[in-house]
Amino acid sequence: MIEYRPYIISEERKKYEMQDELYKEGKIDKVVLTHLPEYFYGSENFILDDSSNVYYYQLERFFSASGCGTDTGKDSIPYFLKLKPESFIKLPLESIDGFLKLNFRKGERNAVKIASQKDTLNSKAYFKLQESLDKYLDYREDRDIYLIYPTTQEEDVVLLCKKYKKDYNSDSIKWDKKRIRFPMSKIHE
Repeated sequence: MIEYRPYIISEERKKYEMQDELYKEGKIDKVVLTHLPEYFYGSENFILDDSSNVYYYQLERFFSASGCGTDTGKDSIPYFLKLKPESFIKLPLESIDGFLKLNFRKGERNAVKIASQKDTLNSKAYFKLQESLDKYLDYREDRDIYLIYPTTQEEDVVLLCKKYKKDYNSDSIKWDKKRIRFPMSKIHE
């Protein structure tokens, strides 16, 4: 049985370059991407809130046979995605493994993001999610990946509305423009 250890986002970002090189040399089986600013979201997204609850939402697949791309270039600010509270599904801890078994298929490329409202991931929910991802993702054949990031401002706001059943209207939020990027049409409104 694999022993999972706490994961500290800010420290792990520093390790990526060395890890990527070891993967390319075939010395390790997977690379946990933690600092690529151009990829703030995966096609499959899990959020660990500050109470260790797990939420899930899905986006269009960003990965194709020819490569990957969210068309964000080298931006360091995530784009506004128009997320909605109803798109977030709360997953009970005991359902995580079954959920992944039903929704992750061999032969498909999965790009998974684990987002956390805390810098240190050491909850039972995180370890269960990591164990299940390792069980159902195929890092070599399908080139599945998962990224671990802090939550974006948009995820935090939408999750808050979901958890507390608040009305959500993105136009009424005072967004921090240093933490989120909007399409030009929204900026000029």
